[in-house]
Amino acid sequence: MAKTDKELSMKACELEPITYLCIASEFNLVEFEACLAVRPGDLVLIVSSFDKAQKAAKRLESALEHALPGIRIHRPDTDAPFDGEMILEVQAWINSTLKPYLQQHTPVENQQVLNFTGGTKALSMALLTTLDCARLHYKGIGQNRIQILERQDSQWVATPEPLEPVTASPLEVARLYAGNVRITEGLREQSQLAAPLARQIWHSLTVQDKGLLQLFNGLELIWSKGRGNPEYQRARLELPLSRFLQTETPLPSTLNWIKQLSALSPHSLTLESGHLTLPGNSPRKPASKYLRKWICGEWLEELVFQWLRDGGIPEAHMARGVVVSDTRSRFSESGREADLFVHHNGQSSVVEIKADLPPGSDVRSMEQQLSSLGDRYGKTRKVLFVGPELQQKLKREKYWDAFNARFQGSGITLCSDQPTLLQAFGLIAHER
Repeated sequence: MAKTDKELSMKACELEPITYLCIASEFNLVEFEACLAVRPGDLVLIVSSFDKAQKAAKRLESALEHALPGIRIHRPDTDAPFDGEMILEVQAWINSTLKPYLQQHTPVENQQVLNFTGGTKALSMALLTTLDCARLHYKGIGQNRIQILERQDSQWVATPEPLEPVTASPLEVARLYAGNVRITEGLREQSQLAAPLARQIWHSLTVQDKGLLQLFNGLELIWSKGRGNPEYQRARLELPLSRFLQTETPLPSTLNWIKQLSALSPHSLTLESGHLTLPGNSPRKPASKYLRKWICGEWLEELVFQWLRDGGIPEAHMARGVVVSDTRSRFSESGREADLFVHHNGQSSVVEIKADLPPGSDVRSMEQQLSSLGDRYGKTRKVLFVGPELQQKLKREKYWDAFNARFQGSGITLCSDQPTLLQAFGLIAHER
């Protein structure tokens, strides 16, 4: 089984007497996880003059220096650049630059190992035919383990046991492809209360519980339809419950929902003497902001996270509310946040989670939001999970089938319940 990032951190200082040569390219996750498993004392990055490879190599260096304290990273290309598409040029560079560099800057007693997974075919061929390494590493597409070859009697033979790569954390993966990565704050630390409540909300919306719908309708009048109402542009609102619900007779289950949601943030949502206090449309205190965000949709993020965890994906392989930015552009939190970023079994997935359509948005904007992420998190599978409210709304408008077809055509996996979510991640078999 692949090691976790926690196991990695415990062993990060135990570097091995290995000179590990890796080809760095635009996408370096395989090389990063291989380095986490090998833990070489010396890493030599082979980087062509291709601009995207150069930028990605710098991020790879930074990520490895953080993950493996004490590692010595070498860049022989910085003083003598080369084009990775010209085989003879690369061979000349190896003889004139790389070999002397290895003799001068890496310990002679180190075992030399070449990982030729990435890079161009020309670069791989030149390295394989010109260098004399003790071992070769290669990770094939769709393979979870790294093949190891050793030279015996002038031939390369596979070792009985391949190398298990270490599974990088989602944040480590994100840092490979973005300059800055952060996690948005919220009510995640209260999962003991939030998780069972999220399950209740899902069930109640699925069966159209009148009490929850009554409460959500009242919140929608303020937080969605009332966004332009100056009366609601305050940090805190206090309204008679009858006005909030637009009825003199609140359902008993509505009062129970208010009580349960109040437990998540007792000072942000209260009901006393027939008056409801709740966050307005300009909440200032973090607790009020977090509660409002949770009710508006983060409850569904909590539920999707719990379903995947219960399905077999370790918590360490998932991160919620990941925001990235880099030198290409500056992204706002709302514009480029991954609701859930999963890296498991060598596959990275960005999951966009929608309880309902935000005010002023439409179906096309959801597709664009996911598609525009591009390779922001590397090579990723993109998943859209929609909640019961949005699904029922689309079905009422007779748009669900077209909605489903639209995302199938865009290469985005659409999920709308626990079974389809687990199927998308290969945690249960697809129905036939």
